[in-house]
Amino acid sequence: DMNIQEIKALWEVDCKINDAYIDIESAKISELFYRYQNILFLETENLKKIEQHFSRKKLLLYKYYNGWCTKEELETLGRTQWSQETRKGDINLYLEADVDYQHVEKVLWSQQHLCKYVEQIISILNKRSFDLKNIIEYRKWTGGMN
Repeated sequence: DMNIQEIKALWEVDCKINDAYIDIESAKISELFYRYQNILFLETENLKKIEQHFSRKKLLLYKYYNGWCTKEELETLGRTQWSQETRKGDINLYLEADVDYQHVEKVLWSQQHLCKYVEQIISILNKRSFDLKNIIEYRKWTGGMN
């Protein structure tokens, strides 16, 4: 698993185009695409695990705020039984204000944005050959080679 800072640092190096060596840059596209496709695969797999954990935590907290938790579930949460009466319409208010829920939701949000960031990198790489072609065309045009 990589964090967003590691991926940003990697991309900071990989995004640069050395326009003095367009042929080498062109040859690197497949390698870079492969690297970020692998990162996306692993991070998407991690996202799925986080989504599953989030769903389980949400259900557990839903049961907690309804007073339905078993002794084992309460031990897992590290809490005592919820003794207040909770109206059905208020459950989401309690969930969204719950620190454990907020933590898991933040982890989920971060992983979703990490995956989107890698998808954007792949999108940029998909267009890189056009960028390189444009550099070549610009050089021809500014050099008087039409």
